[in-house]
Amino acid sequence: MIVEGIIVEVQRKLIKNIHIHVKAPDGKVIVTTPKQTKDDIIIKVIKEKAIWIKKQQKQMEERKSRLRNDDINWEEQSEQLQLDIAELLPKWEKITGLSCWTWRIRKMKTRWGSCNVKTKKIWFNLYLAQTSKRCLEYIILHELLHLKVANHGKEFKDNMDKYMPDWRVVRKELNQFIIF
Repeated sequence: MIVEGIIVEVQRKLIKNIHIHVKAPDGKVIVTTPKQTKDDIIIKVIKEKAIWIKKQQKQMEERKSRLRNDDINWEEQSEQLQLDIAELLPKWEKITGLSCWTWRIRKMKTRWGSCNVKTKKIWFNLYLAQTSKRCLEYIILHELLHLKVANHGKEFKDNMDKYMPDWRVVRKELNQFIIF
């Protein structure tokens, strides 16, 4: 389907709401929608979000261009990120009373961090090296809290509010960065 010059892949699923995804690194647009949703409703939603979709695609293209043109030394980035995490993780472990057994850094395409509750291991995305320390602190807190609350429900959000009242602002800042 093409709407407002945007090529859209529609995936009909057993879900309740329509979701628009702009996927890195190429800006592919995927709309997931309830199975019974009519095409005219999908077209209307895409038209309403066309400016946002195009903005996301433009940001991805600019980031790809910067990454091609800049000679990023990922080894240096990893070393600096390790130092930053080694400094900030104990701070947040002390504040929350939660601690992980181990942590590692790796490149991830779709998330900034992940937490294995059973092994208490946290993975941090190498691309966090390209963000602010405040964003890194947000991810550290976020993953540590998953050791206590596995989902993103009310209890999780209440804990985020307790430890980092401005976490929504920081998350918004973090979401301006594109992972790929």
